[in-house]
Amino acid sequence: MKKILLSIIALAFVINLGFSQGIDVGVTAMISPTPGSDMAMDFNGTMSFNLENFGPNIPNGDTLYLGMYFDGVIAPVGYTLELTSAFNTNDVILTSGPVDFSLLSNVTAGLKSICFRTAMITDTDLTNDSACAFYNILSGNGIASVLGEQSTIFLANGRLKIDVTNADIVGSSMLSVYNMAGTLIHSEEINGDGHIQSTIDLTNESHGVYIFRLLSDGKLIESRKVMK
Repeated sequence: MKKILLSIIALAFVINLGFSQGIDVGVTAMISPTPGSDMAMDFNGTMSFNLENFGPNIPNGDTLYLGMYFDGVIAPVGYTLELTSAFNTNDVILTSGPVDFSLLSNVTAGLKSICFRTAMITDTDLTNDSACAFYNILSGNGIASVLGEQSTIFLANGRLKIDVTNADIVGSSMLSVYNMAGTLIHSEEINGDGHIQSTIDLTNESHGVYIFRLLSDGKLIESRKVMK
């Protein structure tokens, strides 16, 4: 298996406009740190994942672009991968890149999802672009937050997965999803005291940014932007 180290692009998430033909590349598995393992809240190191070419051969020298999501929110940095050899059909590359939690605004202790996703505008199949894994984020004293407020909200393969623990969740709660134009595209009522779980199917919605909101007893419990 080939190995490639990603370089980081600060300040902006980028989308590749350079490919003249359709490609089909996706992140297929999170490798390191081991999914399900502990990570410090001030993590500043390297994460690794498998990148697979499902489409035509991509020649040496071409560039791929990727993004990272922490707990469903896109990181304010993107990654560029310049190929040093041909990336042929069915090749799998073990890819590594730097991750610095200090650049993220939503890092809290508890069970959180981290996803990597390819971001080429000429990608012909967007359903195989991303892979996610859950990690136990530890607070500064090395203890995971197991009580109080926790939320895991992420969108993968068109499905918005929601798992929220909050003492203010009482009885009937309302889950809502809006697009960036403010149009309500999904709402559902769900019952639970202190904890709710749900999966919302957005596979038929267009790609873009969506806003998820959770209200319980008239109180806003959670509001989060996610990108499809």
